[in-house]
Amino acid sequence: MQNFTDIPSSRTLSDSLIEILNNDKTAISCSSGTTFPTTNQQVGMLCYRSDQLKLYQLISTNPDSWRLIMDLASGIDTQFAAKLNAATYTAADVLAKLLTVDGAGTGLDADLLDGQQATAFASSTHNHNATYLGITAKAADADKLDGYDSTAFVRSVNGAGPDASGNSTVNIDLSSRVAKTGDTMTGNLTIQNTAPTITMQDTDNVTRSLHVNSNLMGFLNSGGNWDMYANNAGQVWTANYGWLHDKFALRTTVLGAQGAARDTGIRTNCGNVNCNHVQTLGTEVFDSGDGRHQLRTYYQISYSVNCDCNCNCGTCCFPLDTMLTMANGARKRVDKMVAGDQVRTAFGDVATVLEPIVCPVELGEVTVLINQTLRMTREHLLRSPDGWLAVDRDYYAQWLAQKRLETLDIGIDPNLLRNVEIGDTLIAENGSICVESIERLTGEAAEVLMSVELDGDRTFFANGIAVESKTNKE
Repeated sequence: MQNFTDIPSSRTLSDSLIEILNNDKTAISCSSGTTFPTTNQQVGMLCYRSDQLKLYQLISTNPDSWRLIMDLASGIDTQFAAKLNAATYTAADVLAKLLTVDGAGTGLDADLLDGQQATAFASSTHNHNATYLGITAKAADADKLDGYDSTAFVRSVNGAGPDASGNSTVNIDLSSRVAKTGDTMTGNLTIQNTAPTITMQDTDNVTRSLHVNSNLMGFLNSGGNWDMYANNAGQVWTANYGWLHDKFALRTTVLGAQGAARDTGIRTNCGNVNCNHVQTLGTEVFDSGDGRHQLRTYYQISYSVNCDCNCNCGTCCFPLDTMLTMANGARKRVDKMVAGDQVRTAFGDVATVLEPIVCPVELGEVTVLINQTLRMTREHLLRSPDGWLAVDRDYYAQWLAQKRLETLDIGIDPNLLRNVEIGDTLIAENGSICVESIERLTGEAAEVLMSVELDGDRTFFANGIAVESKTNKE
């Protein structure tokens, strides 16, 4: 019966007799009915489903969760009582009966497991008898493993395997799979993974690894960072020297005649049009074209150091501990970035690192610090919800004019920019931030900064803030 009514305290006893009687009947009948009660619920209350002959208990609400505690239809209650109350069992007796699943119905067997019959539970393909559960089974029990024959099961490993009686006398030879002579393996080995690594450790517990990532293959040091790698073009990078082809002597077709004046492309503080040219005599190694290297002299055109910008930098740069946001959401120091790494862009895409950029700056170089969080050189742009903002608009215009002599397809028109100001909103990797402080810092010593050359829209997140790297995407 499901007719429970809340009786307010203001009601008299005589006026509540019918409700009290109905409430008693509901409780006595365990809220019996063909559905579960949905009102006046209390966790722990019982409900007897007369349509199922099963007793349930409410264990939680919102949502309602009823747990089956007795199934009168299958007779489990009578079997359970008969088996537990028929005699006084010792601990060994109880364990023996729990392990007895023989289908004969003489133990506390599968009749008690969710209504499954012992004969079905103890079938020929899943024989869980006392011997098997006691971990004394022999190899013949492999016959019961999903229908596989024991002779096939014990021959799945190389060496001396167990026979049908459990004895280690069966010799299995897998030499047809991999030829092995002593410690030498012949044949081809393929390891397929997203970024496979083979790790080796010597007797001094020093670990090194052979690693493949994208089109790069090389060696990792004991700290898990690249020591050296080669790309598919045959170019080699090392942690100590960078790209080795950048260190090779130039060929004669590029250098020109001995003793000639030439522009080496090396510029220091070259942004000001008043920089003075000077010629100095130098010596260099060059490839003579016949496999030999020779020395020759030349006149090098260099520039004065008393100008406004530092043009050694190929792009805008950061302190070495600046963290860039990778494509997978992790962060990595800018001085640990290598070609092939992938970063998140300010436009929701992924860009690939073409090469790290090392940028030495001299004493007195001015950098800008935003929110005590991100320090950078002045030719940077920062991304706001309304577009790009310049760290130093005039400085960016000088830098861009010089860079476009080398590459036309870079940069944003300075006429479209304004300088970032306190109160501006900047796009961040997890939303946006407000600019609360802007500081211009003059370097008290020379230092090395770094950035990355990117493909794609050439934008990324530095210390969580959206910035650009020679982007032309507005």
